[in-house]
Amino acid sequence: MIDEIPPYVSTFVSQHGVDRMRFRRKGFPSYYFVNRYGTAAWEREYAACMRGDPLIKISPSQKKVRLKARAQGFVYFIGGRSGPIKIGYSIDARKRLSKISVGSSQHLSLLAKVPGTMDDERRMHHRFAHIRVKGEWFRREPELIAEIERIKKLNVSVEKK
Repeated sequence: MIDEIPPYVSTFVSQHGVDRMRFRRKGFPSYYFVNRYGTAAWEREYAACMRGDPLIKISPSQKKVRLKARAQGFVYFIGGRSGPIKIGYSIDARKRLSKISVGSSQHLSLLAKVPGTMDDERRMHHRFAHIRVKGEWFRREPELIAEIERIKKLNVSVEKK
């Protein structure tokens, strides 16, 4: 595909057989490039990724694409009656639950969700890092359960208004 690619950029072939490029750097939002490598538009996308800009201007018409980490969605907590709890981020928490449930041997449910971004999810992971099992899964400890209950109470009061 490309001999030398810039730092934090990887290439891959999509499920549709299309060559794609992705920006991934720890502490920065992930981004899938829209423009062809080597063009001025691609260079603008890359420069914006390196700055961590929330909006990237991708075309001469100045169309803007929001970076995933800054996009408003939900930080969710998914788990079964026992066992670990997944803390994740999604635009649609219910749809994410159905995808995760497919690969699980136990019945999972959406324990709580709170409006947020991928940055908020990262902060939550950091807060509970000491009880991490693996990846986005955390041990069912009293402090995590207390946070879930606090979020559920917030959501109930918001929904009543």
